[in-house]
Amino acid sequence: MPTEKEIEALVLANYRRVNPSLTPEKDEQKWDTFIARQAAFLRDQLHLPEQVFAGKRVLDIGCGTGEHSAVYASLGALIDGIEFNDTSIGKMIGLFERHGLASQLGSIENIAISDWQPTLPNHDIVTCNGVLHHIDDFRMGLTKICAAVKPGGPVLLSTGAVPGQEQRILMRKLIQRFAESLEDAIDLAQRWFPDHVERASKYTDRTFEQIVSDNFLVPQNVSTKLEELFTWLHEENLRYYRTWPPTEPNCINPMGHETVNWLQSEYRHALLDRAARFSYARDNDAEYFKKAPEDVSEKETFEAEYAAIQSLLKEGDRDGLDRFLPTCRIFGRGFCGVGGFWFVGIKNQ
Repeated sequence: MPTEKEIEALVLANYRRVNPSLTPEKDEQKWDTFIARQAAFLRDQLHLPEQVFAGKRVLDIGCGTGEHSAVYASLGALIDGIEFNDTSIGKMIGLFERHGLASQLGSIENIAISDWQPTLPNHDIVTCNGVLHHIDDFRMGLTKICAAVKPGGPVLLSTGAVPGQEQRILMRKLIQRFAESLEDAIDLAQRWFPDHVERASKYTDRTFEQIVSDNFLVPQNVSTKLEELFTWLHEENLRYYRTWPPTEPNCINPMGHETVNWLQSEYRHALLDRAARFSYARDNDAEYFKKAPEDVSEKETFEAEYAAIQSLLKEGDRDGLDRFLPTCRIFGRGFCGVGGFWFVGIKNQ
């Protein structure tokens, strides 16, 4: 088993080879569209309007080349960052300068989460997008993230979780089993999961190299059980505010801003039940997930396809996979489960 530092080195080498961050700032129109789209996501899906960020100090953990940090800055926030990839930090500084945001950029620490120690809770908002599932100790990372936010402040966390990640986990196993290079992995992904790759390219403006490397080739990519994550969030003194894709039960006002105790059994059951149905999702249309569980006939089809693919993988039957995967009705189609859940929790006063 690799040590914590060995895992960090492997992940860093992968991200130095192919940086997963978006680069739409090279095209001014695409950059403006990206900023508007992300601001709308924060407002409409996570219920975090512009005034939540205006004048607030945000700590972006794993800030990368700064595209998402720039979204918060465009809404009026002051940005600090934690980033272990030194090559990304220079790009982030340049991005802020090009877009007139340099005055809103504070400190960026070039450090791994394992080595970083938060001081007093001195940030109004803490965000961590797509990072914790790549480190050796998720629980340690979560504790540090939550320690950095002031009481009453939101924590924005995006991470892979199960239920929801089942398709993505098996897709990674298939690519890593049969691909001998990045080029090989791109070829297999486009052949076996064309819907997924095309959709990811269309909606994120990332290259095929970025999509395939980030989704399938990162050496450490561990999906956390939601049951555990809900417990940990409660232990870190957070209350449920929002998730995306939506997991809150229908009894919660979709336009409301109330928080919910993560450990209340009736809410936990509803959250897990809704999340489980994203395992075989082909669309992220919220209306689809308002159906009663018995109305969703895709579940049995998905489970049969999943079992067949696991069997072919175990046998190392690449020819069989070439024949079977294109016939799947659920697996590898459309949304392919959930790439990562967004969780918003509010730290108790």
